[in-house]
Amino acid sequence: MVRPSNIGFLETIRLKGAVLALLSVLAVGQVVALERRTVERHTLAPRITVGHDVSDLVMRDSDGAKIELGAPDETLLLVFDPDCPYSVRVAESWAYWLASQGSERPRTYAVSSGPLPAAVRYAREMDWNVRVASVGQAGREHPLTRRTPWVFAVGTDGRVVAEGHGSRLAEVARSIGGGGRE
Repeated sequence: MVRPSNIGFLETIRLKGAVLALLSVLAVGQVVALERRTVERHTLAPRITVGHDVSDLVMRDSDGAKIELGAPDETLLLVFDPDCPYSVRVAESWAYWLASQGSERPRTYAVSSGPLPAAVRYAREMDWNVRVASVGQAGREHPLTRRTPWVFAVGTDGRVVAEGHGSRLAEVARSIGGGGRE
């Protein structure tokens, strides 16, 4: 028989057991969620860095033409996402740099992770006088567009010779003979 003085003790035990069970379920849930994020991160294509051969990456420009990186021209790739606040922050400085280079700059493409029509419209709005390209359906999962805003300098052999955050455009461009004016 349960005496009235033991009721509080039994309720406390049940409450502690319920809290412990709830915490256990939450801990298992976190482990599963973190494991999934780790697996997803490792299944993405690796980031492109200096030395990577990008000559086989497939991109199309606004005319539908396939863009081949490497021979015969060095190429500057300005990777952006119109919906990325960081891309928006560097857009004006890219416009200034592009305008200041004139014919001195290397072959240059603005490459978007999004749909090509939206990318072309954005580049016009930003007053970038460059050809615009897209990586198609791959979007942010494409190795070239995983980081935005980002700048890649590609040599005539199709290998990345310099890369960096979009705010370092002039520095990256200098690596392939871009005018480099700030």
